[in-house]
Amino acid sequence: MEALLTLLLFVPFVFSFDHMSARNSSGCPAHYNNETHWCAENSSGSHLCEIVDGVYYSLCGTDRCYTDFQYVCNGITLSEQERSNSSFYLSVFAPGRDYLYQYIQAAGNEFWVGGDPSTYCPSFVEDEDPEACKADSNTVFYANSLAVITPGGQRIFIKEDGTLAFTQAHSSLEPDVLYAGENVAYSHAGYFGPDGHHWAACRPRGSHGRRRIVADLPGVDLDTEDCEGVFLYVSELEQGTIGAFQYT
Repeated sequence: MEALLTLLLFVPFVFSFDHMSARNSSGCPAHYNNETHWCAENSSGSHLCEIVDGVYYSLCGTDRCYTDFQYVCNGITLSEQERSNSSFYLSVFAPGRDYLYQYIQAAGNEFWVGGDPSTYCPSFVEDEDPEACKADSNTVFYANSLAVITPGGQRIFIKEDGTLAFTQAHSSLEPDVLYAGENVAYSHAGYFGPDGHHWAACRPRGSHGRRRIVADLPGVDLDTEDCEGVFLYVSELEQGTIGAFQYT
């Protein structure tokens, strides 16, 4: 609940219903597609900025558009948000979607919107240390791995079809890997894939099941399924928080 309240406090900075009434001024063209852009204004003037998956990008200086999920504007200078160095929950920020604010959960070696995480703890571990087998009700992340106890950890990677996935316990194998570099988690801000790419929530067309998280990367075909672009939000937890012995 604390993590959700943190997200609600953050939301006004990235999305405001005031933005939905785009205003023309000298810095914006008289006509534009108000489904993809809006006329952003600040003390320096106005400029046409993007609307990406329901998020209205803000104006920094005279002509630089940005999102608070990734950047901070100091006058006319953009800088990165502070990177997370702790464990965290991930949740969906997708205005107008019925799964807005739902947590991202690990199950079946992939990541899903909503539901419960799939965890496991060996019986001999539970016999020796019951505390080690306690699992959080939500999946706990680091930027590029899961917050687990199992020896060797569990690394996060992106498969060839774009699916965000994680390795099995006791294995470093990353099957069908497309990208195994560094994703970026910003403290109480956004979670991004390579080169600042964000994500889509996808499921087979006609299905009413859970959506899995897919990286919106060049070469990944999001048209084969019912996919909707989303941003992921980082809710930092106390340093050292562990989610489970292992995820499955």
